[in-house]
Amino acid sequence: MRLLLRWLGLFLLGFLLALGAVAFSPGFSHSESSSSPTNSVVPTLDGQSPTAQTPMEEGRALYQQGQWEAAIATWQTALETPSAQADDWQRAALWSYLAMAYQKVGDWEAGEGAIANTLQILDNLPDGRGRTHLLAQTLNTQGQLAFAQGHPEVALGLWQQTTDLYQDLDHGAGITGSLINQSRALETLGHHRRACQTLLTAIDLGDHSCDARDGLTVDAIVEAFQQQPDGTLQILGLRSLGNVLRLTGQLSEAQQLLIHSVALAEEQAHPQQKLLSLLSLGKAEQTLYEQAAYRYGQTSSAEDASTLQAFANQALARYAEAEVLAQARPTENTALLSQSLVQHLALLVNLHDEQWSDTLFPTLTAQLQTQLSTVKKLPTLPPSHANFYTQISLAQSYIVLLRSQPEVTTPPPIEIIALLTQVEQQAADLSDTQSQSYALGTLGRLYEQLAQQHPDLYPDLLPQAQQVTKAALQLADQDNHITYQWQWQLGRIYAAQQDEAQAIATYQQAVDTLNTLRQDLMAIESEAQFSFRDRVEPLYRELVALMLGQPADAAPSSDNLLQAIREIDALQLTQLENFLSCNLTETFALSEPQPDTTTAIIYPIILPDQVAVIMRLPQSRELQFHRVPIPEAEVTQILTQLRQQTENRYLSDTFWALSEQVYTWLIRPFETALAQQQIQTLVFVSDGALRNVPMAVLSSNQRFLIEDYAIALSPGLQLPQSQPLSQVKLGAMVSDQPSAIAYGLSEIRSDFSPHQGFAPLTNVETELANIETQVGSRQFINQAFTRKALQELGGNYTAPIVHLATHGQFSSDPSQTFLLAWDQRITLNDFSNILENQGNQTADPIELLILSACKTANGDNRATLGLAGIAIQSGARSTIASLWSVDDQATAEIMQRLYQHLGQLTPNTSRADILRQAQIELLKTPGYQAPFYWAPYVLVGNWS
Repeated sequence: MRLLLRWLGLFLLGFLLALGAVAFSPGFSHSESSSSPTNSVVPTLDGQSPTAQTPMEEGRALYQQGQWEAAIATWQTALETPSAQADDWQRAALWSYLAMAYQKVGDWEAGEGAIANTLQILDNLPDGRGRTHLLAQTLNTQGQLAFAQGHPEVALGLWQQTTDLYQDLDHGAGITGSLINQSRALETLGHHRRACQTLLTAIDLGDHSCDARDGLTVDAIVEAFQQQPDGTLQILGLRSLGNVLRLTGQLSEAQQLLIHSVALAEEQAHPQQKLLSLLSLGKAEQTLYEQAAYRYGQTSSAEDASTLQAFANQALARYAEAEVLAQARPTENTALLSQSLVQHLALLVNLHDEQWSDTLFPTLTAQLQTQLSTVKKLPTLPPSHANFYTQISLAQSYIVLLRSQPEVTTPPPIEIIALLTQVEQQAADLSDTQSQSYALGTLGRLYEQLAQQHPDLYPDLLPQAQQVTKAALQLADQDNHITYQWQWQLGRIYAAQQDEAQAIATYQQAVDTLNTLRQDLMAIESEAQFSFRDRVEPLYRELVALMLGQPADAAPSSDNLLQAIREIDALQLTQLENFLSCNLTETFALSEPQPDTTTAIIYPIILPDQVAVIMRLPQSRELQFHRVPIPEAEVTQILTQLRQQTENRYLSDTFWALSEQVYTWLIRPFETALAQQQIQTLVFVSDGALRNVPMAVLSSNQRFLIEDYAIALSPGLQLPQSQPLSQVKLGAMVSDQPSAIAYGLSEIRSDFSPHQGFAPLTNVETELANIETQVGSRQFINQAFTRKALQELGGNYTAPIVHLATHGQFSSDPSQTFLLAWDQRITLNDFSNILENQGNQTADPIELLILSACKTANGDNRATLGLAGIAIQSGARSTIASLWSVDDQATAEIMQRLYQHLGQLTPNTSRADILRQAQIELLKTPGYQAPFYWAPYVLVGNWS
């Protein structure tokens, strides 16, 4: 018996190493992945494998060749042999093998029966290492069956037990493999940070964090995986961690790990593992393309166009290479071939759906038509969670093409309906409620689209869309990742049926669900990100449009106006949290009546067919409302032209006409109310392209808005409490405590790559000297302005004002939002880490952060996210910064005036007043009248 046990252990090891991993790709779900659980290995025992070919070995050979039915038949025959009948160990192993083979052919009932038989036999075997080995493998296989049927929470529990058993055996490869399996289940359940941490634990890096700022490098991770003695586990681990990092937004690191995984699989001549890693790498590069495409939509720059082309072409090439590998073994790789073809198609559809696709991808229509022809020949897939998602993803691509690409030949709607109905029924048979929900929800989307596109052909489809969407929502079973999508869809269907009250209520449910989901993700997975263009922002805007009604409707109710403000606030907050990858503290609500009796808050909201403007006057719950019926595209065009005109060094008739037009939209309807209330300050919660236009330049009869009002911007979120600036003790340095800490960079290091592309700021030293004269300061100039010096804020150095006279850029991309120091570019994340101490100093916060030479990224209409991000990450109560690069001499002039007023504060002087006075003085100075010189400076945050 001992010899048989040793043989069995060695045999299982060789077999399981050969099996590798099976594919799993949930497609469009929140837990996307291109890798499935590994068949964890069992340890080698002493002894040698017999040389004779046994039925067990014959079955293994057939299994490795993808001949699963033949392997099943061989092992079933082996079970009937006298030796197996007489040997419980052999029968248990055969039933365990059969369970894996039944999983391959989708015979779930037989697979579960085989597992039950194995466990029953194991119950009668004596305790010992051999029984523990076989029990670990059986639980591993049982976990795979649960995972493949769409029950990741069950699989997780089983794989945790498997890990415990391998730890009892002190078997490293088994522990690593089972931890990798756990990470896949955690990833599918949406616990991306836990999945990442589990993978690091598997390679003895558990003392590190998965946070991008932890300092753990890709090279260190690769080296740790390569220490694993089993090559298959090296490939699997790199792929698993690459997938998790993709889902947490660390795309560059994910791409690098997956490239290593592909290379390692090729080096080891393991085509199956290479195929799986290629699919994961393609998905990572597709996500990089989507990120680049979003940025290109903001900038329209040639550089961003080139970047998105490169990532898209890389992803297409990965999918094509995966298809070639899958076609080499079509019987074994039916599911993987389908997955690669469908992912390839989905990317082509994504590309084809963009307005710029014809110019950047001129052969795209032909590629898409070819891929559609290939996909139509796909074989029937056995029912499994992974295959359900492949088929649903295929249906989604068809639906997009039906909507937007009539020149492309797609299956008729009846075939798409049949596909989704079949998936839903098969998923119901497996009790895979998540797949059921996605199938029904996607079917509801198809019905909704057909009813909108062809109301005469499909007059009764909206009620059917409502019915199946409700069923999908019920099956979502409190899974917020799915629930908000179907609530949103149901809200659209109610709106299409003219049921406005029910539509608003259902949209509100979707927003509430999304807020809960966002808070959960920010608390647990701080890097988790949404795609706002596709998923989040339209939800808020559609809800606000419903609340405000159409342009022809009567004025909205006060309740609807108040709720619209709250939703726009929530959208702004969501955008900032996504940008910063953190949860923001809220303490002061702009949506409530303000104690400041001289300040009005204005919410201009850009909707597809109108500009809606809501104004709140102080100490009042009554809201003023005005709408301008105008297409969004025209609004964006006018605002873009106005921004361009403000950057001219002269005043033109075109500028005055555009400035007056925007004034007419936003201010003129409220002139009487503002005068009656004696309003002195206007706070704008700007939206869309309005963020990049300084409100100070709006004009009436060639009189600028700044000449009548102090102006501030709010990011839309609730602001931290701050004492009025007049109560902050400023003046000459007393007891070595300065009023300001100033950092300046007047010189540029020509031989230092982070400084490339920037010109010297020759007036910085004059600018800082004026600060010293007016309020007293501690200064760090050029070589003294380093990351380390900045890090002393809140530690050795504290002051109510922090001044940074250096180049910098605000961008909608956090990695492109930075400040220039002598020794490096300080990115947004760096800035957060550097000022961590200052942010925790409740006694001495930064009351005013001044960034005097920064600019927003060219053409980026969301670049002010970067400005708000810097303001928030610094912990500053208020921030003054510029929207574009200003003449160096003009900067020194306005800063001199700004600090002069700071040094002469009176009890009634606010932050907004100080900036206004400095701007007015400069615009009245000969040579500086054009907005180019004085208008780019904006105040963000508290204005008092």
